[in-house]
Amino acid sequence: MMKKFLPSTLIVFCLFVTGKYSFGQSTIDARDILDDIKHGKDVSYKNVKIVGDLDLTYYFEKKHEEKYEKRKSWFGSDNNVVEEIIESNIRFENCTFEDDVLAYIHDEYSDYTFSASFNNDVVFKNCKFEEKSAFKYSKFDSKTDFSESTFNEEANFKYAKFRQSANFGSAFFKDDANFKYARFKNGLNFSNTTFDRDLNLKYVKIDGNFSSANMKVKYDLDVKYVKVNGESFSKYLLSQD
Repeated sequence: MMKKFLPSTLIVFCLFVTGKYSFGQSTIDARDILDDIKHGKDVSYKNVKIVGDLDLTYYFEKKHEEKYEKRKSWFGSDNNVVEEIIESNIRFENCTFEDDVLAYIHDEYSDYTFSASFNNDVVFKNCKFEEKSAFKYSKFDSKTDFSESTFNEEANFKYAKFRQSANFGSAFFKDDANFKYARFKNGLNFSNTTFDRDLNLKYVKIDGNFSSANMKVKYDLDVKYVKVNGESFSKYLLSQD
């Protein structure tokens, strides 16, 4: 009778010791995720912890290429942006990122800016960003969802462009949130979103439905030159502590 159950028992044991099977929350190396994205695979994770920088610009690979190692020119350059176009659908739900999540890196030495843009869905739902999160200059062409997520450090979405509706509903920004010059072409949800420090919306343009019910900003709120469907932002009521 024991022999009947031995094969499955051995399989479970082998999976456990090789790290392919785990009880409770598992840990994923960011390098494995980046490798899948690099090869065009969709990524979907739930209830996992990601360790290591999730460098979606692949800066740490590209910076060693000869063309990106030159010193900064005194005269500057209009062609210094290196954009990584990501085709994969990206979905993280109830995940914790222990290190940086980066779709923007500027190399002060070479003066090159490395950014990542997304042609398909980008979902970080109910996630925790323990360290830096940077999506400056990123273009989001499809579904974008950061709802219910917590940002422990500064969140940088400056100059980001969202082609479809962007959902930040019930998110919690513990540090400054920077959306300066961001462009929302098909709606923005800030309902029940808490900004525990400063929120910079200067020069932001929003088309489509804008929801800010129960949105809270604890410190400075900069809405200078913000336009919602071509109208002044002042007509939208925001609650501030």
